[in-house]
Amino acid sequence: MAEAVAMSEQMNFGDVRQRAISARNVCLKIPSTNGSSFSMNQSINFQFPSNQFNSFYDMAKTGFLLTLTNSAGANGGANDAYVGGISGAYSIIDRLTITSAGQTLCDIQQYGALVDALLTGETGKSYNMNTMANMSGAGSAGASKVGKVVAEAGANPLTVFLPLIACSLANTQPQRLFPAFSASPIDVRVYLNSTAQAFVSAGTPVVTISDCQLLTNMTIVSPEAGRMIDSMVGGQYRMLYTDYRTASAVVTGTGAATNSVATLGFSMSSLDRVIWIARSSDSQTQANQSIGSRSTASCSEFQLFVGGKAYPDVAVKLSGTAGVAGYGAEAMAQYLISSGSLHNFNHESQFGVTIDFNADGDKYALVDADGATEAKTGSFVAAVGLDSMPSSENLFSGVTTTGQVVQMKHEYSALPAKNFDLTYYGQFTGQLLLDVRGSRIWSVSI
Repeated sequence: MAEAVAMSEQMNFGDVRQRAISARNVCLKIPSTNGSSFSMNQSINFQFPSNQFNSFYDMAKTGFLLTLTNSAGANGGANDAYVGGISGAYSIIDRLTITSAGQTLCDIQQYGALVDALLTGETGKSYNMNTMANMSGAGSAGASKVGKVVAEAGANPLTVFLPLIACSLANTQPQRLFPAFSASPIDVRVYLNSTAQAFVSAGTPVVTISDCQLLTNMTIVSPEAGRMIDSMVGGQYRMLYTDYRTASAVVTGTGAATNSVATLGFSMSSLDRVIWIARSSDSQTQANQSIGSRSTASCSEFQLFVGGKAYPDVAVKLSGTAGVAGYGAEAMAQYLISSGSLHNFNHESQFGVTIDFNADGDKYALVDADGATEAKTGSFVAAVGLDSMPSSENLFSGVTTTGQVVQMKHEYSALPAKNFDLTYYGQFTGQLLLDVRGSRIWSVSI
């Protein structure tokens, strides 16, 4: 029996790229199904067509194409409306739901705030100032407070493309093409934020959203290839995915040390991590950055509890002087650990970088980030990781919370005398199943 011999890839002449199965790719523009023009606080509905046999949607090439127009009267620019600096026009989205035949495939409240936090932690200023600025309206000067302007009096409407991210359809593990041949269509609903939450303005902008389209790519294989794929999976198209559920709480400060415990209500078989953010009541006004200005609220330590068991075993401490660079060092380390990027020395973020690229760690440590100025637009975001084997691509190993009480405990050294909105995002692994030899309807297991 011949021994196995290891050799360099440069000498492996047997490893030759194979010809792909017969297929073609088409780009689809799907208009909204419930109208052509929308005001803030309304919702925009889209629908992925069903019964498209031998066809698959590419969710990695999918997003929303929208045009924003500001009809407020001319007022010397005072009625101009600015989208988010980090997340661009994602600031207009309050909630994202995805359903099919009564099954909830995704339901994320405070979706725009989640995207802003993720883009802060997972992308760099170069991406923000180039790709995001041109595609989604982020701050081309690298600003965190404001991005592109939707000018008053209907001048220069802003057209943006928002890739579909941070949801079940986009986050299959590993990335899969999405079968388009279910019996029922997939409905996507985008709930719009209030004007005060979505935009920064010194006046009273009146913004409408029009020309709403869902852009996606579809791969169509030959009938023979379709039958081969179906035979390989036995008619059952099963995919793991990563998604988020949202919980919220309010903590009221008096300027003194205090604590709070928030019951989150997350019930899933594999909770992978919990992200949390705090936003000052002062930031929730028209003139200030509302969704992307995050505070520490003088939090001195935090810890997650599932069924009474603590995660991590020792509370995460924010030590040092509140509001001064270095205050959130351990919290930032725990966030990077939860995202699997602590040892990734090429990992980029926008936690503490100013417009001119000078380091400004105080932005991450701001106790009361009211979003009134660039310097007061805080970047703090924290997380607790729960994956026991986070480096494995073939296992999901989060904590089971079904039937368990899930709580986050916070200690505050001197909580400012105002309200802070706490938002928690439970990132979890679930399963989607389409049985084409049964009901041909998507089923969901969380």
